[in-house]
Amino acid sequence: MSRLKVMRSDNENAGLKQLMDEEHKARAEHERAERSRRAEEERLEQVRKDNVARAAREKRDREDEVRRGQAQKEWEQYQEHVQQQRKLEEAARINRPSMLEISRAISAKAATVAPRKRKALQMEYTSGVVDLPGN
Repeated sequence: MSRLKVMRSDNENAGLKQLMDEEHKARAEHERAERSRRAEEERLEQVRKDNVARAAREKRDREDEVRRGQAQKEWEQYQEHVQQQRKLEEAARINRPSMLEISRAISAKAATVAPRKRKALQMEYTSGVVDLPGN
């Protein structure tokens, strides 16, 4: 009988061992599946973060491009303005009467003007308020 008990006990132990092995395998499979699911969730979250970052970078790049275009346009307008100012200054310099012409005009006009008005006339000619004769 004790031999029968030992066999039954061995069979029960083998059955328990098999159950424990199956439970261990099931738990290990469940843990692997859970790790795999978490890894997939983390990968999807990283992809989402990358997409958000890329979209923000592309938006910033587009805004920078618009700003660069505006800055370039403003720079070109400024350069055009400076060039126009230089042309105007050059034209004014070329058309400005020389001091010799001014003094001749003052002398010619002064001969016909009363002495007290000569100084005022001279001031008008040198300030450019009055056109010189012949211009």
